[in-house]
Amino acid sequence: PVSDLLQGIIGFLPKIIVAIIIVVLAAAIAAGAKGLIQNTLGGLSYGKALGNIVAVFILFLGVTAALNQIEVATTVTTPILIAVLAIIAGVIIVGAGGGLIKPMQQRWEAILTKAEEEAPKIQQEAQNAPSVTEQAKRAADQAKQAAPATTARRPR
Repeated sequence: PVSDLLQGIIGFLPKIIVAIIIVVLAAAIAAGAKGLIQNTLGGLSYGKALGNIVAVFILFLGVTAALNQIEVATTVTTPILIAVLAIIAGVIIVGAGGGLIKPMQQRWEAILTKAEEEAPKIQQEAQNAPSVTEQAKRAADQAKQAAPATTARRPR
């Protein structure tokens, strides 16, 4: 009775710890990817939106993995994950296959023309953007400035 309850709680703790680590890592990766994309493509109209989309997708994957780790709502999260991936694949398949239809050919030509116009802008934005190392150093400096002074020694 009570020992079974304690044993269940003790057995569940490692799963919770791993789930928390998964979410924290996913959030860190999402923030890094978002910052990298926004800093690299910030001068373009869609740079910020693309960074946000990537960050939300990475967080979604992290939360799904964490919920699966603690075995909560796996009957819901797994089909949702499969559905999201199927939607992405379907959009790509329909978009590529739609190029065989006359109206879609005109749209694809317009998209490709726009992409050709944007390519030099993207290249220029990427060249003018600070490198990943510089961005990491800047983020570390900002974190150091934001953190309270913890280096002061206590008297013995």
